[in-house]
Amino acid sequence: ASLPQLNGGPVSLRATLTLNGNPSYIQDSTGGAAVEDLVTQGLKIGDELLITGVANVTGAGLVLKRGRAELLWHGTPLPPLSITADEAALGKFAGLLIEVNGDLVGTEKHGRETWLRLWSGHQQFLARLTSGQSDALLPKMKTGSILRLRGICSVLPSDTRYQGGFAILLRSAEDVSL
Repeated sequence: ASLPQLNGGPVSLRATLTLNGNPSYIQDSTGGAAVEDLVTQGLKIGDELLITGVANVTGAGLVLKRGRAELLWHGTPLPPLSITADEAALGKFAGLLIEVNGDLVGTEKHGRETWLRLWSGHQQFLARLTSGQSDALLPKMKTGSILRLRGICSVLPSDTRYQGGFAILLRSAEDVSL
């Protein structure tokens, strides 16, 4: 079925967990999706899951509400797709694990999040790291540093905070390298 036909209906997907959180993110060979309210205790990135939820199709991609997961088997983390910032801003990689380079414009703390503001090509974008403990493990950076970032590509306004064309949701400080 096409995505618009799924809107508001129950769905079941077999996919790999790419980010724990709320929302969590999953992906399969056809694309990625955000999953709200998913209990991820006992699950790790790379696990193969059977996900059920209610489909909500937005301009920024598929979001599953009231997500539930059944572990099919433990797996290894997927490799990221290496793309440019201009490609990421188009939205066709939304919900997918990507790798992108950018020049550091600035760093900010917002509660338990560290925001990295970056620029690459024609795009300004935001990389967000949740959990104040792991930001101490970030590499020593200064304005103008060229960074390679790995994380989930999101164009959802709740993730971009209207700070650019897309956001990278970092899984840990290890997703940032100089």
